Parts: sequence; C-alpha cells; structure tokens
Amino acid sequence: PPDLVKPCVMAGSRPGDVVLDHFSGAATTLLVAKELNRQAIGIEISPAYVGVCLERFFQMTGCEPVLLEG
Repeated sequence: PPDLVKPCVMAGSRPGDVVLDHFSGAATTLLVAKELNRQAIGIEISPAYVGVCLERFFQMTGCEPVLLEG
C-alpha cells in the first residue's frame, strides 16, 4: 500500500533524487516516488508483473514509462 511506502521514500530520498525499486511488482514504490517528485527506476523479473507495472504507471500518472530490456 502506498501509505506504507511513502515514509520510506521520504526518509531515504529528497525531491529530485532517484528511487530504485529492485522488485517493482505493481509499481507502488514507483508511483509514490513520482508523487513525491522523485525519479524512479523499477526492476522486475516477471514478464507478467512488468506488464502490470507499465500499464498501472501509465494509467495512474499519464506518463509513458520507458522499458529497457537486457
């Protein structure tokens, strides 16, 4: 839930910083980072969750996420 993630993002970064989420799942941390004016990088191994993450981020922010594969 975003309310659990928000204090961690606020304590560990400042506006403009980059937040790295090694297990981005449904993009909750990425969405909180965006809300708090941070940049965000998400890493996800599961193709199903990559799709969920990309779609949810776009739907909630209107920003087109960038997918890097490798």
